[in-house]
Amino acid sequence: MENGKQPAFPLSAEAEQQIREGYGFLEIGLTKREYFAGLAMQAFITNGTNFSDISMHSVEIADELLKQLEK
Repeated sequence: MENGKQPAFPLSAEAEQQIREGYGFLEIGLTKREYFAGLAMQAFITNGTNFSDISMHSVEIADELLKQLEK
């Protein structure tokens, strides 16, 4: 699976086993890309960046971080 589509907070093998055995539930959360973009958005908002460009730039930053992590 592509790095940016992997979960930001994956389950442990033990938790996955408990879910399979019926002792838990599976809740799908954020991908790494979504999580990194959200962190970038926080920084932009804190620094008073123009709101019209925040989401686009946040996703660009998340994509660049994922690209660098692949190296």
